[in-house]
Amino acid sequence: MLSIAPVAPASVQTRFALVSGPALEPVSPEEQESTLRVKLHGDRLDIALRITTARRLVERWTDRALISQQWDMWLDDFAAGDLPLRSVLNRPSAQFIEIPKPPLISVDSINTTKEDGTESAVATTVYWVSASKAPARVALRQGEVWPEHRAFDSFRIRFTAGYGTAADTVPAELRRAIALIAAMEKYPSDKSGRDGRMPVEIRDLLAPYRRIRL
Repeated sequence: MLSIAPVAPASVQTRFALVSGPALEPVSPEEQESTLRVKLHGDRLDIALRITTARRLVERWTDRALISQQWDMWLDDFAAGDLPLRSVLNRPSAQFIEIPKPPLISVDSINTTKEDGTESAVATTVYWVSASKAPARVALRQGEVWPEHRAFDSFRIRFTAGYGTAADTVPAELRRAIALIAAMEKYPSDKSGRDGRMPVEIRDLLAPYRRIRL
């Protein structure tokens, strides 16, 4: 079965690449002013860009995906101690991989790469996907093993995350926060979103959706 060998933190790498971004924003310029009653100043292109920037900030602060989007997550050898690998009650047989950016819609594929650079798909019969709680998890089925793979840049997990493909699938609190941020003269920094210096109304809207890391 899998085992975790101790490695220096600097050698652990997890990388992400956006494959397909959201087809629309959770808030439209028209809804921004009519339904949400938050006034934006500028031309239509400027308003749309401000809403996109606000959505990205909310996604970063909450560690979530809002509108459906597809990502690749690249991992090194699981046996080398990659960060997303966790174990239940320290039992190697219960190891799993955390999938970030909840809520998960689907794990679309898992591919492994051999020493010669050949990439192959892992059959879905080899692993389980649990998306009932955030973050979602992937784990080997009992008696299964991962295909032969190299120790560097060896796993690619392609997944789709978000609340759905329509704007109204995103929780109202998150959409309201996007509208308020888009209307600000100066965007809050990433740091202000994480250290409590966010405007109170926005912070209260985001609080139920922030991920607590233990």
